[in-house]
Amino acid sequence: MLAVALSVLLAQDQDEAAIGKMAAFFTIVGDTLALFALQPNLFRDCRSLCLPESRQTDEEEKEETVSG
Repeated sequence: MLAVALSVLLAQDQDEAAIGKMAAFFTIVGDTLALFALQPNLFRDCRSLCLPESRQTDEEEKEETVSG
């Protein structure tokens, strides 16, 4: 129900092309989340691509502390 309500809000005042682009975007997001749920290591490997370098170093240090 929440997803339907959000879809209605997002579609307001949008033309068909914009709605189609949003649909494609959210399909990719959903498919990627499903893939990460099935293969969590993919998320861990890709996480470094999204983190800024300074934060990435902090995250790596935390992981070393926990595993070491």
